[in-house]
Amino acid sequence: MNLEEYKDYCKVDGHDKLFADKYGFHKISLDELNELYRNETFIPYAQYLRTCNWKSKRLEILDRDSFRCQGCGGYETENKQIVDVFGMKSSSKHLLWKDTKVIHWTDLSGNKRSSTLNIPEGKPDKPYNLQVHHKRYVQNRLPWEYDNEDLIVLCNYCHKQEHDNTEILVFDELGNNIKDYGKCGKCGGTGYIPEYNQVQGGVCFPCHGAGVNILLINKKL
Repeated sequence: MNLEEYKDYCKVDGHDKLFADKYGFHKISLDELNELYRNETFIPYAQYLRTCNWKSKRLEILDRDSFRCQGCGGYETENKQIVDVFGMKSSSKHLLWKDTKVIHWTDLSGNKRSSTLNIPEGKPDKPYNLQVHHKRYVQNRLPWEYDNEDLIVLCNYCHKQEHDNTEILVFDELGNNIKDYGKCGKCGGTGYIPEYNQVQGGVCFPCHGAGVNILLINKKL
């Protein structure tokens, strides 16, 4: 599947602004999201990952885990042009550790928080992308409503390995274990497709970012 075919999963009548509003990856409030989907029966799980609520929860877990993969210790990377002592940029980009030193953010209770990041020494051997993994799912539970113990920071490699080797339990609203739900065949269960990072942050559209072949959100909440 090429990029244009992938975009077909989220076309909105060819209307560029509506496409950007409804399927962009910029932050959006829960009220704005509900307004965009006011005429639909449910909001796809991936769309809740755009909200300020999830961004706050995600940063809380990243802060708790020291912005490191809890599987291999990996740290976020970025491709960046190097500037020499004369202020000249290199002609090509280099893979480097992300150089953000402090992140200021607001938690779910509205408290102002800040995180100090410890950038590793040396150079990365490969690109790392940090993701927050749900150890279990409950149908119609919003992504930020899970206990912190249900969430862990993993890099893109460890996240895929976790889904390859471990069955992620999915429960219905009554607490019953839903069996034989199956992993998404497109993303392999991670909910992300890194090579399409430029489209809504790489969230997998066939499974709405859930990684499973059932609707985690199947009604308006």
